[in-house]
Order: sequence, then C-alpha cells, then structure tokens
Amino acid sequence: MVEAILLSVDRRSQKSQTLADMFTSFYSSLILVAHDVTALERGFWSYTDIHQGLSNKTKVAIAEKNAILECLQATANQEREEKEREKEQAKEISQLKAELELARADLGSTTSKLELAHSKLELAQNEIFEGGQVSYWTGYEDGRDAVGKLYPNLDLSHIIMREFDDESNEADDAPIEKAPIEEVPVKEALATIEFATMDLPPTSDDLASALAIVDSAVDDADRRSA
Repeated sequence: MVEAILLSVDRRSQKSQTLADMFTSFYSSLILVAHDVTALERGFWSYTDIHQGLSNKTKVAIAEKNAILECLQATANQEREEKEREKEQAKEISQLKAELELARADLGSTTSKLELAHSKLELAQNEIFEGGQVSYWTGYEDGRDAVGKLYPNLDLSHIIMREFDDESNEADDAPIEKAPIEEVPVKEALATIEFATMDLPPTSDDLASALAIVDSAVDDADRRSA
C-alpha cells in the first residue's frame, strides 16, 4: 500500500513536472513568438514606409512622365504646324514667282509699246514741226513777195523775223524798231533779208506777228510817200 502511495506520489510529481515543463516550453515559445511578432511589426512598418516612399516617387515619376509627354506632344504639334506653314509659304512663294514672271512679261510688252508709241510721237512731232515750219516760211515769203511787188522800192532788209522761245513758244513782247526806208532795188533787198533760226514749229500767232511787221513797214512807206 505504501508502494501504491509512493507510486501515486511519483505519478503526481511527474505530472506536475510535465506540466511545468510544458508551461516552461510554452512560455519560451510565447516569448519567441512575441519577439517574432515585434520583429514582424517593425518589418511591416519599415515596409510601409518604404512602400509609401516608393509610391511618392512613383507619383513624381508619373507626373514628370506626363509633363514630358505633354512637352513632346506640344513640340510635335509645333513641328507639324511649322511644316504646314512652310508648305503654305512655299506655295505662296511659287505663286509670287509666277506672278512676278507675268509682271515682267507685261512690263516688257508695255515697255515695247511705250517705245513704239514714243517713236511714233517723235515722228509725229517732227512731221508737225516740218509742216509748221514749211507753212510759216511759205506764208512769210508769200507776204514778202506780195509787198515787194506792190512796193518795188521798199527796203525789207531791216525786217528781221523774231526768235521763238523753246519752252513757252510765246510771241516776243519787245517793241518793234522801225528802220528808215531807203530806195533799194527789190532783188538787193531780198538778198539782204535775215532769217532767224527756229527750234520749234511756228504758230499762227508767229505768222500774224511777221505779217504785222510787214504791214507796219508798208504803213511807214505810205506815210513817207504822202
């Protein structure tokens, strides 16, 4: 019975030892687990910080990428617009060159027409000048011959035709000096008549002035005869 009691005590002590060992092992494991949980928590927070930093850097990188893409897109649009503008300018330049060539051709044609018109104008002026000059000389000589026939003894050597102004072609307002009339043969008088050089064609006023001079000389001769 004693042995049974001792055996029972041994069993209880073994059981207690086993429980103590189990609790000791559990506490050790719990401490290890707690340590591991703490380490895991520190690792988690470290991971969270790292992830947040990476997330922020990713956002910054994405923003920079978007800005670069926008800049590249704007540059591409600008290059496209410049190419279109260059095409338009090249088209305008080509059109202007064509218009310039047409203008040069028109200018050459107009210049030729102007030269032809100028030549015709000069020819017409020469014809008018020659015709007017011939008419003037013819009228003057006819008047002189008529006066010479009416007054054979009249000296016409002092009757000088006035000179014409190149620009105004107006009559000379200078007073007419009446020279004394001497009885000279008509042929000698005609041989001594002085004629002025004309640069421009005479007009009807010039012819009238010359005839007025002749009439004045005739009047003087009539008064002297009276």
